[in-house]
Amino acid sequence: MEDDLVKFRRKWLNELQDNPDTSSDKDTVGDKLQRSNVVPDQANLEKGDDRFHDDAGPVLPAQDQPFEYNANQLQAQQILDQQVDLSATYYPFRILTTLLSRAATEEGPKRVKRRRSGVDLSDKKTGSVTPKRTYFSANDETRGEGNNLPKKTKKEDVAPRELQEKKEGKDYLDLFIADLDEINEIPFFDISVPREVAVKIFWHLDVVDLCRCAQVSKSWCSLAEDELLWCHICHKLGFEKDTLTIQYNNWKSRVRQYSVIKHTLEHNWKNRTGKLHNLHHAKGGVLCSVHSHRSTIVAGYSNCETKMWDVLSGETCIFQPSSTALIIDESEEEGTISNEVLHVATCDKVTAATYSHGFVDVWSNEEGTEPKYTFTCEGSARQPSSLQLWENQNKVFLAISNGPFVQVHTVCNSEGHLKNKVAFDSTVKKTTWLQPTDLAASNSLTATLAIATNYTVNVMAVYDREIASSFDMLELHNIIDAPVTSIDARLDPSEVVVGFTLNTGPAQYFRVNVYDIMTKSISSTLMGHTACVLCVNVAESPPCQVVTGSRDRKVRVYDTRAAQYAMMTLIGHSAAVTTVQMDEWKVVSGDEAGFVSVWDQRMASKLWEMNNRHPVRYCHFDDRELVVAHVPYVKHHYNMFDYDTGLHQRHRGSLHVYDFLANQMTQGVPEICLSSYDEPQGYNYNITLAVPYDQV
Repeated sequence: MEDDLVKFRRKWLNELQDNPDTSSDKDTVGDKLQRSNVVPDQANLEKGDDRFHDDAGPVLPAQDQPFEYNANQLQAQQILDQQVDLSATYYPFRILTTLLSRAATEEGPKRVKRRRSGVDLSDKKTGSVTPKRTYFSANDETRGEGNNLPKKTKKEDVAPRELQEKKEGKDYLDLFIADLDEINEIPFFDISVPREVAVKIFWHLDVVDLCRCAQVSKSWCSLAEDELLWCHICHKLGFEKDTLTIQYNNWKSRVRQYSVIKHTLEHNWKNRTGKLHNLHHAKGGVLCSVHSHRSTIVAGYSNCETKMWDVLSGETCIFQPSSTALIIDESEEEGTISNEVLHVATCDKVTAATYSHGFVDVWSNEEGTEPKYTFTCEGSARQPSSLQLWENQNKVFLAISNGPFVQVHTVCNSEGHLKNKVAFDSTVKKTTWLQPTDLAASNSLTATLAIATNYTVNVMAVYDREIASSFDMLELHNIIDAPVTSIDARLDPSEVVVGFTLNTGPAQYFRVNVYDIMTKSISSTLMGHTACVLCVNVAESPPCQVVTGSRDRKVRVYDTRAAQYAMMTLIGHSAAVTTVQMDEWKVVSGDEAGFVSVWDQRMASKLWEMNNRHPVRYCHFDDRELVVAHVPYVKHHYNMFDYDTGLHQRHRGSLHVYDFLANQMTQGVPEICLSSYDEPQGYNYNITLAVPYDQV
């Protein structure tokens, strides 16, 4: 057997030496190899001889034959590595090429690790070469020899290893592309959709559903934690509505923080755990009017001064009037008419106030305490009856009513001018703007003003043009012998709510009509009141809900989609209800007896209340703060003695602000002065809260 192998190898090497790549281009490698005219031994092939196995190395001569390693062997190896036509190749080399190709394509990088070398150069010190052969037959007597010798890389492994490395690199590239496809192509059960479409589908889910979807798979988790989705949820919860998605990162954590704050606020509201701020202006005299906008609170006093507070920053400012001169009372032989602030209003840019002498002052919130714009109301009735502001990013619109006239002025860059002036048949009682919820969106909107007279309600659209008479008028409500008692409006949807008293002979009916501005018709009529409706609120109420307060000392909550009667009636006031406001879970109301009550809609019960000697004329709240103003009836008190120039605190009125998110923990006080109870005192004497039954 050894003789046949040696003869075969010698003939092959001699043929390579005789024809060293001198054949023409038309000759194939199979033609070169067939010139040896050597026939393979079929018996040795069936036994699995090493010459024809893919793991076998180059065949070495016997121990008694010298081993010659020259360039002809490398040339033979290069011929074997070429892509040749297997049908024209010598039969043993066809088997060898097929097996090597199969190992390179199927096994990949793992095949390189398991492959053994057929040559072992073990002794590096002596430089002797010890041949080693790999046997696949269990009957071979020499199986396992030289297993402990170090290995050397074979020449035949160079080309397959390069192919394997390329294959491995290709596998890594395919894996990377597959990972990208897994992120970009979101699998929905048995289909895959683009990421943009998947985000649009998840756009309608809430927080709980998104967290559940994030547990399905990696691709769904990547989609459920998309910044667009969590920014949309943050805006839907009412936080940072003016912020874009690209301005912040990790919107999910921001939603988590705001959720904790919202839960804390709800707990503090129910338990009356808040910091009380008493806003005073001792030199101002008697409190006359109050208005608030976000964290800014403005109050007007009987000495014509207007004071502004910023609750969050603690800053204060006192605005001076343009004129404090007295007016002679012509109806009396002697005496003068006192001047006082009638109405105040504020926004982000300006603050305005009306006076009993008939003039209006406008101040800039950032430039000094002197008025930037002043004008006088015209007509026989000099005292203004209402003052309202509407703001966009460019201008501020002021609506002032006195007698049958309504004037609209615009203020821009501390300069103002008259925009519109409209006259009605009867006295104007109240005006209100349809306020947008977003200041940025107000630039593309038309300023719309709802005007209530004695018997009619009109809607006037004021266009931002240079023409003085650029407005449209629409009459919504006009019922004979039905005086209007209250009005409110909101922009989205465009609705105007009108409370009126219908006098039909000996009987009186107290109704509330809800008008749709787009269709110019009545969308619903709310009934059930037994006395005059003094206040309605729809601007801050949830969609499709209206809250009313009447002289029968009851607060009613209506759903315009349901029946005409109230879905909830809150009983507990001791006088006529003057102010109402509601949100998703609570109602706040004030009456003429000075009581302010906070109600829970879920159980239709009172959570807590506060009291003052003067009637509640202004009550407004947001998520964090509650502003309550008790305005006295009498604005001027005359003393019996000339030396008594002071005014007692009980006659001045009061202005309170509750902050339900302020930190009330004591700081900077020695521990010996503190009690073990480290939480603020709360108010929770309502036993009905212990049984959380739902009325809904």
